Amino acid sequence: MKLWLTPKLATDHRSLRPLARSRLLHATIACAILLVIGALGAMLLGSQAQPTWPFAVRVSGAAFGDPELRAKLLPALWSIAAGLALGGVVIVVGVVVRRLRWYAVPAGLAIAAASVAAFAPVLSVLAVEAFPTTFYRSPTSYSASSIVRGAELFATHCASCHGKSGRGDGPPLDSFGPSHRTSPPIMSTAIPTATSIGGSSTAFAR
Repeated sequence: MKLWLTPKLATDHRSLRPLARSRLLHATIACAILLVIGALGAMLLGSQAQPTWPFAVRVSGAAFGDPELRAKLLPALWSIAAGLALGGVVIVVGVVVRRLRWYAVPAGLAIAAASVAAFAPVLSVLAVEAFPTTFYRSPTSYSASSIVRGAELFATHCASCHGKSGRGDGPPLDSFGPSHRTSPPIMSTAIPTATSIGGSSTAFAR
C-alpha cells in the first residue's frame, strides 16, 4: 500500500491520511511480533518443563492384559466403531441427498451418540487414577549408580517416616492412623525413584 500511496502524494494530498494509517498498522504489527518473541523467550520450552496432568484420571490400556476384561472391551469397541461408521454413512447420505438432509443428518448423529452411550460403561475400565505428576520424566537415567544413590538418600532422610521398604509403616506414622499411610504399590516404587531423581525428598542430593 505504501508503494501505491507514496507517488500519489505529489498530486493528491488526501493520500497522506491512508498512508499514515498504513504506517501505523505496520508499526502495530511489528510491536506485537516483538511482544510475542519476548514472551516466548521468557517461557520454558516444552522439552524443558515437566508435563503436569490436570485430570484425576487417565486412559490406560492395562485392562487389555486381563483376559476377562479384554473379552468385554473388544466387543464394545467394535460395536462403537460400527455405530459410528453407520452414523457417518447416514450423515453422508443426508448431505448428498438434499431432500433427506433434515431426517438423515439428525438420525446419523443419534445413531453415533447412542452407540457410544450404550457401551460407555464398559469403557470405564480403561480409566485409571492419575495425579499431576503422573507423566513426569526422570531427569536422570535409571542407572545402577542413581538407584544406589537414591537408596542411600532414602534410607537416611525418608525411611524414618515412609518405612524401610517405602510402605508407609515408619514409626512416626503410627500416631496419624491408617488414612495417612501411602498405598504400598505406589510407595514401593515411587519413593526410591523420587529420592534418586529429584523432588521434595531429594533436596538433600543437591
